[in-house]
Amino acid sequence: NKHLKVSINVKDKTISEILDFVLNNTGITYQVNNKAIVLSYNNISTVQQQAKRQIIGMVKDERGEPVIGANIIEKRMSNGVVTDTDGKFTISVGDNAVLQVSYIGYVTQEMAVGKQSSIVIVMIEDFKTLEEVVVVGYGTQKRVNLTGSVASVSSEVLAKRQVGQTSLALQGVAPGVTVMQRSGQPGLDAGDIKIRGIGTLNNSNPLILVDGLEMGINNIDVSTIESISVLKDAASSSIYGSKAANGVILITTKRASEGKFNISYSGYVAQQTPTNLPDKVNALDHILLLNESKINAGAGVVYTEEQIKNWIEKGPNDRDNYPDTNWQKEILRGSGLQQNHSLTLT
Repeated sequence: NKHLKVSINVKDKTISEILDFVLNNTGITYQVNNKAIVLSYNNISTVQQQAKRQIIGMVKDERGEPVIGANIIEKRMSNGVVTDTDGKFTISVGDNAVLQVSYIGYVTQEMAVGKQSSIVIVMIEDFKTLEEVVVVGYGTQKRVNLTGSVASVSSEVLAKRQVGQTSLALQGVAPGVTVMQRSGQPGLDAGDIKIRGIGTLNNSNPLILVDGLEMGINNIDVSTIESISVLKDAASSSIYGSKAANGVILITTKRASEGKFNISYSGYVAQQTPTNLPDKVNALDHILLLNESKINAGAGVVYTEEQIKNWIEKGPNDRDNYPDTNWQKEILRGSGLQQNHSLTLT
């Protein structure tokens, strides 16, 4: 069997020891002739077949649905079967057999049979292979067959972006998508999203759909998002109408799995410190230097001699009318603690 694969991890072993381990229970013998290794079938394979016993099993997914057409192979052997329409199979195996079960879209499973006569194998979805499928308005298509321009962002990428607004999580992660943050004021720090620049003179914002419903992107938490798909070309208008003229952002939230109860927590704590705090002069020096700069520039002074005199005489005892406070230093002193916690139960 040229397609038989065996994976081993050895160190400081001879060629003979490695071949003995690789060809164990395969019915294949070897001979080393100079630098050539010749393989041949051994006659004891018929004895091994007589010692085989029959195993009845079923393959299903995490939701309990039968997996049709799954491949079941006895590891290091050439025999294998395929599950029927009910997800059931029957296979003859030898002693100490290990079954290898594989199916497209699922993680390959291995199970030691032991002394069992019937087994149930539960397949787990392989999300890495599912990333090759893109969700669009007219169903799901493989990326290689997709003619429109679509960018996809997974939850793993979004989890690395610690942002206060969900719109900022798209900044720099999707080609053709620009996010402009015009203010840092809390509550007004949302990002302005544009897909391939400004397309219209009026409202040039893209259409945002969360699980098929139109809503603002900042109304949902980043930790609840499973994936984001961005439709960037005119093909999206044929599906979603005139609102999609500036592109569409499709957001899919995380779903619960039947029969499984999950609790997930994500959080971060950050410390913020000012990066640049200039060493300011006092109020009187500021007044004198400001006047000097105006005179050097050929303009009139800002503060009169009388004001400067009053500042010198009355300032130390009357800070309400003659203030001398570095408000930048007072407000930004020390460091600020920033934290975010998200607890999800599905």
